[in-house]
Amino acid sequence: MISVVIIEDEEYIRRELVLTTPWERFGCTVIGEAADGISGTELILRSRPDLVVTDIRMPGMDGIRMLEEVCRMSTAGSRPVAIIVSGHQEFEYARSALKLGVEDYLLKPIDDQELERVVRSAVIRVKSRSDELLARLDREVQGRIESLIPAADTRTLEQSHAGVAVQFLSDHIGDHIGLSEVAEHVGITASYLSRVFSERTGYTVMEYLTRLRIRRAAELLRDHSLQVKEVMIQSGYYDPSYFGQVFRRFMGLTPSEFRDQFGMRDSHAASGNQCNERP
Repeated sequence: MISVVIIEDEEYIRRELVLTTPWERFGCTVIGEAADGISGTELILRSRPDLVVTDIRMPGMDGIRMLEEVCRMSTAGSRPVAIIVSGHQEFEYARSALKLGVEDYLLKPIDDQELERVVRSAVIRVKSRSDELLARLDREVQGRIESLIPAADTRTLEQSHAGVAVQFLSDHIGDHIGLSEVAEHVGITASYLSRVFSERTGYTVMEYLTRLRIRRAAELLRDHSLQVKEVMIQSGYYDPSYFGQVFRRFMGLTPSEFRDQFGMRDSHAASGNQCNERP
């Protein structure tokens, strides 16, 4: 559901917006309301709604200043789409609203059909920005995962001792293996494998295996159907504390934090808008 907050100092208009607008029909739910710009700013920053419907002239802080404050104090990904309702048809207000990327500017008394049209448009915008943000997030996290092991030149590794070792490591990420097992599979001594492997890949055998394991863990953690313990075991770790320590060293987050931030989510779970940009 798309979350909505209503900021309006006239109580009867605020209650009408909250209670009579068919929010559920648009896939929305009202999560909060405020009667002035100061409390409205606090509410928006605290609850991070997808959509804000606000008046302009309010005690303490007007709606334009409130939206400017929200933009100033928020990241681009957490700024809501905004609809302004006002009893004042003033060019400067409208121009300021457009600069903030406001979805639309409605005059009071509010026409129900016009409100529904604007809400539908705002919902489309929220969903569009959600999809864009999630797609960008996917690209960013995939880039981070892939950077654990830069793509090797398979033509130079394929027939080499190092190439055979890399394939063996890739096939046994979840197994309890060490340098001696890899060297035995390749058919050379551990000391010779260590030297040629480092020359060809830039990593020791165990450093490479660790990166493979963390890469697998990061990919698996994005799937919420798997428990963190399952991910740990499938990635070749059996001590939760050690797994968490190694994962954090490479990814900058604990496994649980990584899942919360980068796990696959519903395509409309996150939204936001740039202050001076419209899609």
